[in-house]
Amino acid sequence: MSEKYIICLGRQYGSGGHKVGKYLSDMLGIDYYDKEIIEAASQQSGIKTCHFERADEKAPGSLSHLLSTSLFSVGGTFPCNNSLSNDNIFMHQAAVIRDLAEKGSCIIVGRCADYILRDMENVISVFVSSPMQQRVSRIMSREGLDARHAEEKARKMDKLRRSYYNYYTDKSWGDASSYNLLIDTSILGEEQTACFIRDFVLRALEDK
Repeated sequence: MSEKYIICLGRQYGSGGHKVGKYLSDMLGIDYYDKEIIEAASQQSGIKTCHFERADEKAPGSLSHLLSTSLFSVGGTFPCNNSLSNDNIFMHQAAVIRDLAEKGSCIIVGRCADYILRDMENVISVFVSSPMQQRVSRIMSREGLDARHAEEKARKMDKLRRSYYNYYTDKSWGDASSYNLLIDTSILGEEQTACFIRDFVLRALEDK
């Protein structure tokens, strides 16, 4: 397909979104961007990668963000216009996302990409989910955690992603009204879910 398009992929933690995205990238022959966005934003801004990693998909003002990024100064305050503030880090990542989208068709994972690119044509937003039981099994296998800690991590990460998305957009994370397509990987499995998304995207572009 000669026409450029962007797939923005939101996901619950442990839902298999990463594998779905990689399968989709291979099927469509387009680039896949996830952590690469952090590396590019670090290079362009001159801010160390670790600051982007610590602030990744964490809303400003949340205790988890403040603790993970060590943004408390000696006096207990941190100026919002500092180059390491979460808003500035978000703006650097947003600039990278827009640059990537301008270059050609691609898949962009998380980081409010669907909202950042809302004024571009041919942007398809997809949210990948899965029941907690399947997510726990996937996290246990992938990260070597027991069931209790795997579920705790899934809920924690979902909470962080929800807070981040809801803070920076005028939409609700994981809500049907916020996306073009919501899909449960437990129904078809990761590879066939990617096939379904591929067909959905291509059909949507044809209908346009």
